[in-house]
Formats: sequence, C-alpha cells, structure tokens
Amino acid sequence: MTAQNSWHGLLGRVLTRTGRACHIVGNSNIVMTPELMNPPIACPICDWAPTRRRFSVNGFNILQCRRCGFEHAWPIPTHEQLSDFYEKSYVCGQEVNRRQASQAMLMDEIGKFKPSGRLLEIGCGKGLLLREARTRGYAAEGVELSPSSAEEARLLSSVPIHCEALETFAERQPSAGYDVVVARHVIEHLRDPAGAIRTMHSLLLPGGLLALIVPNGRALASRAFGRHWEWMAPPIHLHYFSAKSLKLLLTSLHFRQVKTWTRKGDAKNFYLAAAIAAVNGLGLDKAVRELIATPSDTRRPSEIDPSPPKAIDRNSTAWRLALASTQALYGLTLPFFWLTWKAGLGEQLEIFALAA
Repeated sequence: MTAQNSWHGLLGRVLTRTGRACHIVGNSNIVMTPELMNPPIACPICDWAPTRRRFSVNGFNILQCRRCGFEHAWPIPTHEQLSDFYEKSYVCGQEVNRRQASQAMLMDEIGKFKPSGRLLEIGCGKGLLLREARTRGYAAEGVELSPSSAEEARLLSSVPIHCEALETFAERQPSAGYDVVVARHVIEHLRDPAGAIRTMHSLLLPGGLLALIVPNGRALASRAFGRHWEWMAPPIHLHYFSAKSLKLLLTSLHFRQVKTWTRKGDAKNFYLAAAIAAVNGLGLDKAVRELIATPSDTRRPSEIDPSPPKAIDRNSTAWRLALASTQALYGLTLPFFWLTWKAGLGEQLEIFALAA
C-alpha cells in the first residue's frame, strides 16, 4: 500500500482511482500544469519539511504536513482570481443559514467564557448569530464582504454591519475593543489565514475570546472519502486544519487555547456525504446534478472555474428523498458518530482561545 493510499479508507481508495473533479459539491475544474507539481517544501504552520502531495482536486494539489497534519491547496489563487471566482461562480449554501439552533448552541458556549460585552463576527453572512447575540445582551457587530448578505444581516439582526474586508475594518479601529471575535468557516477560504487571525488578535481586548470554526481536516469523513469529501473543495476551501495544527498556529500568534471539540456542525450527514462521494467517484456527478439542478442558477464561468456545476435544487423531490432516507439512518447510528466527535473525528473543528 502506498503512503498516499494509507490515508484513505477503502471507499476513498476506490474513488480516487477515477481522477475526476467533484461536481456534486460545486468545486472548480482548472487544468493541471507542470509548474503546479513543484510545491513549497516546508509546512507554513510548523516549518516541518518536507510536505507531501496527498492528491489533487480540481487542478489543485493538496499538500500535507507529516508533522502537524495541516493541509492546503497549491497553488494558492491570486486575490484577483478569488475575487473573480466568488463574484461569478460561487453560490453560498442556504441550509446553514436556517439552523438557528446551532447559533444558540454556539452562544451558549461563548457565554461560559464571556457572558456579556462587545462581540464581533467576521464573515457574518445573513446575521443569524448576531441576532442571537443581541437578544442575549451583547453589543454585537458584524463584518461581511458581500453587499447583499450585509444588507440582509442588517435587516435581520438590527446591529451594525460593516461591508468591507477584515483588514480594512481593522485599520479603522483606534484600538482593540472587543471581548469576543467569532469567525465561523472563514479562515479556510482565505489566502492568508495566519494574517487574518493576527488581525483578529489586534481587535480583541487582553483576555478576549476568539471562537474559530473550520472544517476538520482529520475528520472521519475526510479520511474515508479523501478527495471526494464534501469540504475538500478548492478553490472554495484552501486550508484544512487539524486540531494540532490550528493550536500551533494560535500559540504562535499569542493565543492560549482553552477549549477544543469536534462535531457534525454544518456538514451533511455521513451517509449523504458517502452517497455524493460514490456518485462523484463513479463519474455520475454531472448526470445526477442535471436531475436535481435549480432552474434559477446564477453561476457564471470564472478564470479558475471555467465550467461551474449547476446549483442543487434543495426543494427537489430527489434531493429531499436522499436527505430524508440518509438522515433516518444517521439518526439510528447517532451514538456511534457521537463517539467519533468525542474522539476528535467530527466534520467540524471548533476552538476557543484567549488573547494574551
């Protein structure tokens, strides 16, 4: 067995033989060129060398550090390429925004460390968490790059929303002044996650709480499905943290980790993710997506995604049947998955850290 295959479960090994891009979860499809096969040597988190190429997805190499487990896409797209991609080819999923219960759960955890004060959410989306924070008495604000999402967040949460980049917002702040900064599923999208976390540190008061949520690069689903894992999705996701690698990064940026846990979070249930991975691996992804595509798709070609896949109609009968049947099975086996979360194998990694 090769080193690469040792990282995949049996299903993952079968699926990776096809060498296909994943069109069910909406990834890009750029052309691999010879220069992309010459990745950087050292890990950007722990400086360990050499990193290894785990596999390629959508024309991007996925490089892995053998020491801390950090993985990242290579090459990293330019700022201009990413801006073009998000403007034309990316559509934010709506399922996450319906999960108000998850907002309450997160605020319950935050309240154990910071029961009140000023709270800032980076990448606040439509403002559900900010609405929950406001109802609990926090002085909440949000930063959101998308003008349409920022406007929706203002209407929903009734709190100040700053429609600009994090760095631009931070430059306008006279001094650190927040008790809590939240970044949910943000840093894995960025070209420079370390720089973003450094900026978040500058916004926090001493002893302030940083709440980070990212896809768990060491999740059971990641190991089982390999390149067909739903969140293995460059150029949407460029970085894949393990608990170890994220703790190392936070420590280097003057944070003290206080709590780490994993759970399913915003991921699809394991069996639906397995079905999608199997469809992709068998080369049926485009045909299946045609059956469940939304008629109001607004995606357009971009430089790094010249043929974006059609968006899924989540109200279609086929999608609802797939979701209901797999969710029923997931419910029956939930105790097993609860144990995997406790073992650090949940799809979503959550870390709380205090600023020094």
